[in-house]
Amino acid sequence: MLRITVVFNDATIQLVETEKNDLSIGRAYDNDIIIDNLGVSQYHARVYREDDHYIVEDLNSTNGTLYEGRKIQSKEIKKNIPLTIRILKYAIHFNLSSMTKKAQPVTECEMVKTPPEITTTFKL
Repeated sequence: MLRITVVFNDATIQLVETEKNDLSIGRAYDNDIIIDNLGVSQYHARVYREDDHYIVEDLNSTNGTLYEGRKIQSKEIKKNIPLTIRILKYAIHFNLSSMTKKAQPVTECEMVKTPPEITTTFKL
């Protein structure tokens, strides 16, 4: 599960918990995480799943995406290691916990050999 917390002036303004494979961050209203500020690009960054982790990627935004004060193009979000990026004065915290494994196809089924015992009857 990926937990994303958007903070502005020490106040949490958005909290998202997801297992989606791809999310977008930006000013446009069709983003998964919307930051309503003219300094944020319409489609500023994206977060996508890659195997057992996520990647946050800047989408060539005007004002950039920062990690530890430096502009980045992308950064890996690792399991159980919190990561914080900044877009202008917004801090975006990522926390990745155990991810749900994809369902495996059933290859064998064991048939019930004896039916369960009926212990209760109802009259209708």
